[in-house]
Amino acid sequence: MKGIAPYLLIAVIVGCGVWLFVYQKSKPAKGATVAHLQPLACSSCEKYYAMEVGDLPTKCHYCGKPTAWHAAKCANCGAIVPIPVKTSFQGPTEPVPCPKCGKSRYGEVPFDEIQVIKP
Repeated sequence: MKGIAPYLLIAVIVGCGVWLFVYQKSKPAKGATVAHLQPLACSSCEKYYAMEVGDLPTKCHYCGKPTAWHAAKCANCGAIVPIPVKTSFQGPTEPVPCPKCGKSRYGEVPFDEIQVIKP
């Protein structure tokens, strides 16, 4: 058993080194935007869908214009609309009224109500 202990210790150290290398390489670069699945709605063509994106606004999957924003569902009328929110350090600077009913109360869009586009 004494003869195997140094080899076992070396194997553990090498394994930890490999894990640390792979972990560091899998992290995004500092300051890079991380893409994640989110509901989007285009303010140009009015289509809505879910797709993995980073920064908003992004290019619309349907019309190709850079007018796809985070989508929200109006709590009053149920319309799925783009929310082009201008933010500051304190949060949103102005409420965005629903283009269908004029209210400014929104909820999340359930993913079972929109088409998910795979990359």
